[in-house]
Amino acid sequence: PSVVWQGKTISSSRIRASVRGGKLDEAASMLGRHFGVLATVTGGRQRGRKLGYPTANLDPKNEVMPPRGGYAVRAHLPDGEMDGVLNIGVRPTFGDTDDDVMELHLPDVAVKLYNEGLEVLFLARLRDEQRFASEAELKTQIALDIQAAKKLLKNPHKFC
Repeated sequence: PSVVWQGKTISSSRIRASVRGGKLDEAASMLGRHFGVLATVTGGRQRGRKLGYPTANLDPKNEVMPPRGGYAVRAHLPDGEMDGVLNIGVRPTFGDTDDDVMELHLPDVAVKLYNEGLEVLFLARLRDEQRFASEAELKTQIALDIQAAKKLLKNPHKFC
C-alpha cells in the first residue's frame, strides 16, 4: 500500500520536488533518512586552500540536487564520518559562470580524498548562494558558516 505523509502519497517525484525546493526536512521525513548524494572527489582550482579552507570538489552521481547555497553536512568517508560544510553554486565572488560546483570543507581535517567515493548527507541549509565584494568577506562568511554548522551539529539526536 501507498505510504502517506501530510495527507498525500509519498512518491519519488514528491521527494525530488522537496529537494529541489530546498525543503530538506520535508524530504528527510518522506525518505526516513537525510537526503544525500554519492560523489567522487575531483581536483579543483585550489581557491579554498588559498583562503585557508581547503575543499574537496565533488562530482555528484545524483540526478537531483538542492538549491545553490551553503549547507551543514555529514560526510561518510572511507575511514568514517565527519561533519562539515558544503557549498553548491557557481562561485560568483570569483566571477565564475561555469556549471554548479559542489565544494565540501571538513574543518580541522587534513585528508587527501582525490578520486575517493563518498556520501554526503544534507542536514541543514545555512544560507543562499551570494556574491561577496572581496575574498576577505568570503573568508569571513566561511568562518561563520562553519561556526553555524558546528552549533547545529552539536545536537546528535536531531541529525541521526
